[in-house]
Amino acid sequence: MKSLITVLVILATTIGCSKDVTKAPTQPQVARIELRSTHALIRGFNGEIRQAQITVTVRDGNAVGIAGQPIHFTIQDPLPWKGTLDTATFDTVTNEMGQVYVNYKVTIEQSGDVIIKATCGDVSALLTIRIELPSEVPMLSIQTTDAVLNVPPDETRQTTVTARLLNQSGEAMYGRLLLFRVRLDSMGTLDSDTATTDFGGRAIRTFTSIANHYGDCRVFVTSGDSTA
Repeated sequence: MKSLITVLVILATTIGCSKDVTKAPTQPQVARIELRSTHALIRGFNGEIRQAQITVTVRDGNAVGIAGQPIHFTIQDPLPWKGTLDTATFDTVTNEMGQVYVNYKVTIEQSGDVIIKATCGDVSALLTIRIELPSEVPMLSIQTTDAVLNVPPDETRQTTVTARLLNQSGEAMYGRLLLFRVRLDSMGTLDSDTATTDFGGRAIRTFTSIANHYGDCRVFVTSGDSTA
């Protein structure tokens, strides 16, 4: 009888242990990828550099973001005019929200569609960004607050340089990047060599003379193929 009791106790203990086995958690499965851009349309003049931020979201069947998923980016039929994706600067593994961010950069040379593909395992998504190079030639003008600066010895003076960009219909062109330069930089400098037009088509920079340097100094502004 003593042996029988011992066997029953061991059997009960063994069965009890088998119930405590923990199952490995189920890994979430990628159901879909969402691909978005800050700009679906990028318009600009020849030679302008424009950028957009691409956001990828990886979700499971319950629309919950999945973290730790590597994303592979490509541009379909890559050509120089279609731009590049900066995958070196940004982490291409999804964060706790299931998202990845990457920067798209293009130097505008021609009009066309750029198709960006994001892939996670067997699931992928496509995003189309339209690049447009306007055929019209803009009207560009430039003026200064003070065309003549009276500068005492060992001193400097400043004046405001205002450029304005209009289309063929005389409408202001907003958000255009203008390039400024001084013909003789020994005569003066600009606070920046670029500016973006406001809703009135204007871009403003400040010119500062150099002490004890006198004479004529010309300031130019360029937008695409137009210079004033």
